[in-house]
This record gives sequence, C-alpha cells and structure tokens, in this order.
Amino acid sequence: MWQDANFCLSSVQQAGYTLKYVPPNAQTEEICLAAVQQNGCALKYVPPKAQTEAICLAADKHDTRALNRRTIQLTDRASRHAHCCAL
Repeated sequence: MWQDANFCLSSVQQAGYTLKYVPPNAQTEEICLAAVQQNGCALKYVPPKAQTEAICLAADKHDTRALNRRTIQLTDRASRHAHCCAL
C-alpha cells in the first residue's frame, strides 16, 4: 500500500508526518511538498537531495521552526543544503 502513489499522497495530505512511512523510491516531489504543506515539521522526513527550494519554503510557511530544526541537524552538511538552510 505504501508503494501506491495515490495512497501516499492522500496520507500525507491528511497527516504530513506519515511521509516517514513512504519508501524513499516513492517519495516524489509532489508527495514531499504535500507533506510539508500539511505539517512543516515533515521536512525532516524529506531526503536531503529532495529538499528543493519550493519544499523548504512550504515547510517554513507552515511552521517557521521547521527550517530552524533542520538547519541544526544539517550543520555539518550545510554546504550541500545551503538553499534550505539559508532561507
């Protein structure tokens, strides 16, 4: 069931934190964006390589603390995630 894109999208739209159950190969940009729009703190379940500017901005719009928490977790890898951490 977690391999089904429609199921995953529906799930994260209702509860963003359920992104943690979506397998990495099923985490599309659309699913990740929907998750952080529902719950900004779901950003911690978005793979670093998938943290686009749009996803980071959506997380910040929903919960300004989401990026602050993520920045602290990524300090040792900040150069790779500058687009998210610099917002």
